[in-house]
Amino acid sequence: MKAYDFKKVLQICLHEWQRVFVTGSGRLTLLTFFGVWVLIFHYPVRTAVELISVSGDAGIIRSMLGDIGFRQLLQWPVAELSVFWFAAMLLLPLTCISLCCDQFASDRQRGTVKFYLLRCRRSEFLIGRFLGYASFFTLLMLSLVIITLVYAWVREPSSLSSGIRQGSDTFIFLTIWMVPFIALANFLNVLLPSGKKVILVTILLYLLLPTLDYLAASKLQINLQTTLALPGLGVFSTMGDTGPSLDQLTRPLLQTVSYLFLSSLIFKLRSLG
Repeated sequence: MKAYDFKKVLQICLHEWQRVFVTGSGRLTLLTFFGVWVLIFHYPVRTAVELISVSGDAGIIRSMLGDIGFRQLLQWPVAELSVFWFAAMLLLPLTCISLCCDQFASDRQRGTVKFYLLRCRRSEFLIGRFLGYASFFTLLMLSLVIITLVYAWVREPSSLSSGIRQGSDTFIFLTIWMVPFIALANFLNVLLPSGKKVILVTILLYLLLPTLDYLAASKLQINLQTTLALPGLGVFSTMGDTGPSLDQLTRPLLQTVSYLFLSSLIFKLRSLG
């Protein structure tokens, strides 16, 4: 058996980048993504930071956040990053699934996957596509964090040094936290024929698995814990006193490895027809 060829994996990864920046649909998606986030930064984030910065309003907000368990957000050194982190936890999962929902499902339906597999192994193709989307989304995360730091620096230049430290932790956390969503989409691409169905099944999983756990616990006294397979749940427990807690990233890493292993296993066994 021939050795695993990382050069081919890299070529497939780079091809995904080319599809984003060369094709019109890819550039439109990228422009829409940044357009939406610029609006989020310019209005909700800036408004929230201004409210936090006003001493009279800060007390009310601190009381409200404490009641729902988010008091630590107001203790973070850079207010822009705390507001951005909160917005990212709510918006980035859907954004990630939307951008990564069709990693190769439509290619498999069109038969172009067979063309790729004449030149590489199935595992190389699958990992290459995953790394292409993961690296692209990592760049998006870095861009968003830098934009947030620029907003913070414009408001308060003295916050730059603490902002860089908090921004680095935020970037690392968001990148690792988002990777399981890409791996889940990769896994569903092996099973489903289109990106739209990947989005639909993902929504159903987040509705059905918590319900299944609740019914099993309340009716049968069985602790199934099926929601452990879902990325992103319990993320608000990762808030530290000065930024996101990086010591709680074991779970998303395990989810990523598990989904990629299952994707590779099923992709090797199933027919492409």
